[in-house]
Amino acid sequence: MLKKEFRKFRNFVFDLDGTVWYWDELIPGVKETIEHLQKEGREIYFVTNNSMLSPEGFLKKLKGFGLKTDIFHITSSPEMVLEYLKKKGAKKIFCMSLKETRDYFKRNGLEISEEPDCVVVNYNEEGEEKIKKAAELVSKGIPFITNATGKLWVLSGKKLPGTGVFVEKVEKLSGMKVEVVGKPSDFSVSYVRNKYSLNPEETVMFGDSLNSDIKFARKLGWAFAFVLTGEYTGEDLEKIEEKPDFVLESVKDALE
Repeated sequence: MLKKEFRKFRNFVFDLDGTVWYWDELIPGVKETIEHLQKEGREIYFVTNNSMLSPEGFLKKLKGFGLKTDIFHITSSPEMVLEYLKKKGAKKIFCMSLKETRDYFKRNGLEISEEPDCVVVNYNEEGEEKIKKAAELVSKGIPFITNATGKLWVLSGKKLPGTGVFVEKVEKLSGMKVEVVGKPSDFSVSYVRNKYSLNPEETVMFGDSLNSDIKFARKLGWAFAFVLTGEYTGEDLEKIEEKPDFVLESVKDALE
């Protein structure tokens, strides 16, 4: 049974990394919790800054874990980056991303070029030469965007450099600052608000970040449930002024 404090919510929004999964495995209790919510008729949404997959890839991965969802109920940072680029009229991009994300951009009409309208830095496995080229372009005045600036990415228990590590290198070499398109940017807030039109009083977001997730939820007027399964700890919680509405050991603690 859903705990009393969550029964007033119709819409449940979940971050992915550190909240729903550890990339190659679901966090214990997540599947059962989401299935319970769906049986009660509540709407489930996923909003992630992860840029490793296309929207179709995230759908396939979630379904592979046995979660029932569809592509509309998933919003990923490649989707938000693509929409941002369309609004800006960009046709050609210099892209530091994994292959699936690059292919997603190409399928949706963007040309990968070294004479771009915009430089895009997502999570990637590119070398130093690509970073130098990105910085060269940015220093010439080419707009520079990213999905996120987190510097740590935990994959299968291994700590890897997050997108922010690559972004910081380009910033230092070019002397220019990046524009963030993913959570909690104003663009991401506007995009998700327009896509879903959720009643703030009926919506709660579950996330593990005391930076991007809580700020994103607050901008949308949603309640926020902080889970201790990700990067941030209870000690981190003590250091911030704006506290979450709920603090849970994990998503499963939304149930009695």
